[in-house]
Amino acid sequence: MRIVWLASMLLLGASAQAQTVYKCSVGGAVSYQSAPCAQGSVSRRWDYVPEPPSSPEVQARLDAMGRELILRNRPVVSRAGTARRAVVTMARPTACERARERQRASLERLKLKRTHDQLRRLDDQVTRHCR
Repeated sequence: MRIVWLASMLLLGASAQAQTVYKCSVGGAVSYQSAPCAQGSVSRRWDYVPEPPSSPEVQARLDAMGRELILRNRPVVSRAGTARRAVVTMARPTACERARERQRASLERLKLKRTHDQLRRLDDQVTRHCR
């Protein structure tokens, strides 16, 4: 039982190791491969460590959080009366930005199953709010 466990741990560890990548160029054609290049071709070699895969749901959530943080933390500089110093306030998303965010969210939700009418309606909403 210990041998099976040890063998499985070694195999799992081996799959996360770096892989060697070769960039080969012969007669202007470039290829990337895991085997060394043929003799006489220009090449470059480096080690690649793959990142652990992230689920699409987690990645979409992280992207949305990043966009929200960028919008919330964007400073807006305005002049206060005749004073020479600038007042920095936190920006609230404008109607145009909200319309663009709704459009982006709708396109992500629809993926490639979207019609011309849906795209036109989303574009019209953005145009109406961004004039």
